Amino acid sequence: PRRYIATAEAWDDEMRDRIARHQRDRGGDWTTAEAPLDLTAALATARTDETVLIDCATLWLTNLLLAERDIPAATEGLIAALSACTAPVVVVSN
Repeated sequence: PRRYIATAEAWDDEMRDRIARHQRDRGGDWTTAEAPLDLTAALATARTDETVLIDCATLWLTNLLLAERDIPAATEGLIAALSACTAPVVVVSN
């Protein structure tokens, strides 16, 4: 089983098209979680038997900046969540 954690937000038509293309290319055998800001909660839902793909750390950071979130606290939370996650995790970054 595969879990896709998406951080992108569809702010304009170009991004909506890009997200739709990614969804089509991925196919239906992925469980998708939308997590533009809270990767910690999304990782907490991962099962041990899944492989997790986070796409993408750069967009997540951008979302945090735009939302004026506490970047160091969010980063510490993500590191803790990655350490606690029992599933293998791949993080995509630009």
